[in-house]
Amino acid sequence: MSFRNWFGLVVASGFIAVVAGGCSSSASSGPSPSDASADVVFGHRMLDGGALGTGDDAAASNLGVDGTTGQICTSDKDCVSATGPGVNVCSIGVAGTVGNVDIQFWSTPVCLIPPTTANCDPAPIGKAPGPHYCDGPDNIASPGICVADDQANPQPGQGLCFPKCSYTLGGTATGCAGSNVCSLDWFSPPTASSSAVTGVGFCQSTCQVDSDCSKLGAGYGCQTDIGLCTTKKVTRAKPIGSGCVASTDGGADDNTTGACNCLSGSSGQGVCTSFCVVGGAACPNGWVCETDETSSPFPGTTVTVSTQTRGVSGFCVPACSLTDAGAAAAGTGDAGEADAAPDAGGTPAGQGCPVGTSCQGKTLAGPDCQP
Repeated sequence: MSFRNWFGLVVASGFIAVVAGGCSSSASSGPSPSDASADVVFGHRMLDGGALGTGDDAAASNLGVDGTTGQICTSDKDCVSATGPGVNVCSIGVAGTVGNVDIQFWSTPVCLIPPTTANCDPAPIGKAPGPHYCDGPDNIASPGICVADDQANPQPGQGLCFPKCSYTLGGTATGCAGSNVCSLDWFSPPTASSSAVTGVGFCQSTCQVDSDCSKLGAGYGCQTDIGLCTTKKVTRAKPIGSGCVASTDGGADDNTTGACNCLSGSSGQGVCTSFCVVGGAACPNGWVCETDETSSPFPGTTVTVSTQTRGVSGFCVPACSLTDAGAAAAGTGDAGEADAAPDAGGTPAGQGCPVGTSCQGKTLAGPDCQP
């Protein structure tokens, strides 16, 4: 799979595919709403804002749940509730391989419904498009959000339950335990009582420095280009900024061989990149942390956003310049991100985009070089 999916959206089917083994034998996953039963209109987080639909607010509880998804844990016993069936497990044992690196999927271990197969329904038959929730009733009060195996075309029963997070677009994401961070997913337009664009997403494992992996025990460090914890760091053959290829048909490519973290488009051509968090550790000098957020999350409306949401995951790309009727617009990084020394192979702003990318000004972080 393309690492673009891992950064911006942890695709559930990709998660299942790389789980190597089962789970071994307190933070909240997000603030509770003041009125969990209220109807909310949601838009899916896509580059163009996506379509609108009515979020399901079913009041009926899903019986037989532990309700502990997203809570920090050290063993499975931490994930058992007094009234639940005792099926939830601690992610301390959920390991796999990403980018030819043996990794732990959660830098800060959290409770999960066992993730070895589809365990929630992102598209219940007869109900409106998501978001849909899990490890509790299908409403925003539950601790988990159901992430579809196929984000573009969610199928009934084909999803994984991830810890839920909350955010205000242009503000800050909250609700993820420890060093884990929020991935933007669904958001709602302003209301009569609030001008903010709020939303819900899901927490994904994240590390930016070795200390982010300390909760996993001795020997773990951060493979920073993919933002995941490992006991065996890999030196990449291709430096950040190099051209790369990601397979479009599941074959071998620069991701699977571990040559680099390849951010690619539909053609498979792309650029070697690195994971980032908005407001976190800086991208190389002249690069920006890109989340694909736009200034108009609801096209056709007057709703606008001026800055990227802090505390969410992204990927580093070179800044560039667009010329429109002779006027140049320079790309800038997110506020609060200090410059860092450029990595070998990096392409400074204004000196052209790497092969396989072009200068685009569609997002809040841009103009920048994207596949």
